[in-house]
Order: sequence, then C-alpha cells, then structure tokens
Amino acid sequence: MPTPKFDIDEYSKRLIKVKETNRLAIPKDSTIEGNFKMLNKIQKEVDIFNLDQVKEYFVKMKYSKKTIINYLSIILHLITYESYDDPEYKSKYQEFKKYFDDVNSDQDKMIESKKASTEQKQKSQDTTKEEVMELIQKLNKLGMTKDALILELLLDNPCRLEVGTLKYLKYNNFLKIEPDNQQNYLVLKINKDSEPTILISRASYKTSDKYGRATFELENEKLTEKIANYIIINKLHEGSEVFGYTPPQLAKRLHYLTKKYNDGITLSTNAICKIHTTSEVKNVSPTIIEDMEQVESKLKKISTKRGTSTEVLKKSYLKK
Repeated sequence: MPTPKFDIDEYSKRLIKVKETNRLAIPKDSTIEGNFKMLNKIQKEVDIFNLDQVKEYFVKMKYSKKTIINYLSIILHLITYESYDDPEYKSKYQEFKKYFDDVNSDQDKMIESKKASTEQKQKSQDTTKEEVMELIQKLNKLGMTKDALILELLLDNPCRLEVGTLKYLKYNNFLKIEPDNQQNYLVLKINKDSEPTILISRASYKTSDKYGRATFELENEKLTEKIANYIIINKLHEGSEVFGYTPPQLAKRLHYLTKKYNDGITLSTNAICKIHTTSEVKNVSPTIIEDMEQVESKLKKISTKRGTSTEVLKKSYLKK
C-alpha cells in the first residue's frame, strides 16, 4: 500500500501526538510550518517511507548532512506515529533510524574536524617569529638546509608559494629579460667593493595581474650570505630551479615539516606572512604620528614584496 500524502493538518496531528507520547515539548506553529514545507517538497517526489527512494532523492538534490538529518527527523516522527497502530512500522523505524544515526555520526565527525581546524588555525596565529626561528634552527641541525632556507626566506620576505619556483639568474642577464617574461627569479648580483646582493623577482604569483612583476632586494645580510653559499655549494647554473617545488608541492612540504617539527602546529605562507607583518609592525611604537608613519613605511615595503596592498595587510595579516 503506497504511503499517503500528508497535508499540514495531518502532519501537525501526528507530530504533536508523537511529542506528547514521549513527553517532549510541542513545537511552535512556525516550526511545524517550516517542517511541512520540507515534507511537502519531498513527498511530491518520492514515497517517504521507502528508504531507497529517499536516499536517491538526497543524492539527486545534493543535500548537506545537516539538511538530510532534518528531513529524516520529519520522516521518523511520521513512522513513529504509524507504529502506534501497526507494529510492522517498527522495523521500518529501525531501518530509517540506522540511516539517521549514520548520517548524524558523519555530521558529528565533520563538526569535530571543523573545531580541530579552528583550534589549529588559532595555534598558527599565536606562533611568534622567535618560535619559527627555533624551527629553522632545528631543521638546520637535522641537515634539512634547503627547507630551512625556504622557511627563513618566507619569514623574512612574506611571499607566497611561488618561491618554490624561483630560478637562479645572474644580475647582468636579469637586466636583459623581456618585458613579457613570466618566470620567477632569484637574482645574484656580485659587487666588486661590497658583499653580494640578492634580488627576488616574481612575475607569476597570485596577484601579478594587478601588481605586475614584483622585485625587491633582500635586506637581511646573513640570509643573503646563506643563499649565495647555497648556490655555490649546490653548483646551480643559470636557469636552474633554486628550490625545485611547484606551489602545490611546497604547500604540502610546509605542512609536513611544520606539523612534524613544530609540535603539530602547521604553518602556511599566509600564517608566516601574519607572523612577519605583526613582528615588523610591533617593532614600531604606535603612540605618535611619526611612529605611525614608520608603520606605514614598513607595510608599504611588505606589500611590495608580497604583491598586495597595505590595506589587505592591515585587514588580513596583522594579529590584533
């Protein structure tokens, strides 16, 4: 016998009876009306007491776990009512209840996963520059020189994952590149009367369409020396990749390294940018106008390296 189509009065009567029998609060009229809209929608399409049809409907509609749970709650109330007069519905109730519990378990796992993700994000945001430097030292002691160098480069110069694609180029050849060249370069400039300098020049990065090629000189002399030595030790030739990572590969590598060697706290390039930006700005007192001008100068320099605006840095990369 096919399942009847319920109108709002029939649905309301059944729902209230189930609630009263189980000594539960009677839903408000607005709740009943909202539930009936859902019921009416599904009962036009399938036999709501046929679990296979119901499952197919959920797949077809691409409903979220939460929405599926809401629909199943409505159907379970109706099946419970029918079971009062027809014991055969008890087995149907168990069938639907098992499916409900399975979906609900998946939903709980999803909620826990989101909670864990939020907690992880907060830990990343609470990480200090000093703690990242300790991680870099740890990697160096483990002989993971390249990984340590990438992390230090990102900490000192908050670029994105495209640093993994940097190609080595000498300064005189860098001056000859075509305007439409889309490569990302690490440029070594040998100076006769002073220490070498290194430029980071990127044309392929997230916001390159807006900001164009972004080129800046490394200010950290110790980092410059480390990279110059890295080039010599690894016998890099012009045009070769300095680190040899695609952006997805570097994202995966950073996640692995920071999770394993940073007490389970993962750091992305965005998290590292927040750490750098906050550290730089906190080195300037915000109490007087002159100091605020220094803050703006710091942010302008960071925005040039990052390839973004100072407003984006203030909004998204300064930890309050």
